[in-house]
This record gives sequence, C-alpha cells and structure tokens, in this order.
Amino acid sequence: MRGFSIITNFGCDTNCPYCVWKGHPLENCHDETDFDKLGYMLSFFPQEKVSVSGGGDPLYNMRDHMRWWLELAMLCHRYNKLLDVHTSQLLDENQFCCYPKRSIFNKYVLHLTSDRFHQLFEQGTFANFPTKLRLVFVVNNQLSLFDAKRIVTKVQEIGCELSFREHYPNSPSLELKNVAIENYVQELKNDKVKFVWQGDYNLYYMPDNKVYTDFFCKQGNIL
Repeated sequence: MRGFSIITNFGCDTNCPYCVWKGHPLENCHDETDFDKLGYMLSFFPQEKVSVSGGGDPLYNMRDHMRWWLELAMLCHRYNKLLDVHTSQLLDENQFCCYPKRSIFNKYVLHLTSDRFHQLFEQGTFANFPTKLRLVFVVNNQLSLFDAKRIVTKVQEIGCELSFREHYPNSPSLELKNVAIENYVQELKNDKVKFVWQGDYNLYYMPDNKVYTDFFCKQGNIL
C-alpha cells in the first residue's frame, strides 16, 4: 500500500545537486493549502503515518510557516496520524515542540552529503536528538563505497536509521556504484540500514491541492 506524502513549496537555500524539484511542473506553484481538502484526504487514508517533504524544503523559514505547521499538527492529531518530515534543514531544540506538550514530528528524516555528515558528527549534533532520526544519503559522484562504509560505522554509534538512495535521474556511471552499495547493505543484514531505489511509493498531496500517484504529476491525478 502506498504512503501519503504532503509536498510543500516553501523554498530552499541548500541547493542540493540531486534536487528533484528544479524543473518540476509545480515548481512555481504557491497556492494556499486547502486544509479542509487535506483533512478529507487524511480521514480516508488508512495508514498511521504520513510524511511531509519538498518541493524546496518543508522546514525552510519554518518560523514564517509556523501557522501552517500548527494547522497540519491539529489535522494529524484529529485523524490519529504520525508525521514524518523529510528535510535538509536542522532545527534548534526549541523548534521541535511547536504543538502543545510534544513534538509534531514522529520521525526526522535528514538528507545529508557525506562531508556535512562527518562535520555534524564531530560536533556531536546527533547526540540526544529530540525525536526518532533517519539519515539519508543520495548516491552521487561524490559518494563512494568507502564513504558509505565510514558512514555506516558512525551511524551505528548514533543508533539511528540509515538509508542510501538512488540518484534521480540515474546514469550508467552511477549504476555500478548503486549496486555495490546495495550489495554491501544487504551483507550487513541490519534492519536499520537500507538501500532504496527511486520509485513512486506514495500518494502525493501537491501544492496545487491535488493528489497524484506520480511525483512529477505527469499522470495519476486522483482528486
């Protein structure tokens, strides 16, 4: 069964080389979220978890969008949904608790480059992280199998989940690297470490307040 992903378009300042929002058909869509419609969709979605990602980065200028987050938190509370956020941004600890008495996030899925990860690791950023954490690394030309093994070693010290993800679009030069890292991950036999091939695994509630089965909105608008 597909997951349910809410795609924001708040902007971004990280300029990730693997960004899939650049050139997206809705890149310039900034419609106001129809929370009545979104709530209607959540009320029928059977799974417990939903996710928020970008479209830019969902946590970009979070203070400017706090009302949006509170609206979403109330919807998730009403329909008993757990909320995972996919982001490249790091919040300070006080920003996690923007819904009364608890963090609005069930899981914090942080997308990183290898260099940034090692820097943050040395700074102790991941110690006592305020919510469940998963780190994601896109397999690009800068990430080698050696880097992947170093990342796994350090992430095992942190004790969080870890995913390596296929670059989109893929290329012949990356194909062997993807397979090598996937084989390494399979040899680990560790449920917390995964390799993920690109695909449409979700229903996508897009910034135009329509739901698509295809992230790039080429087909599959269902509402």
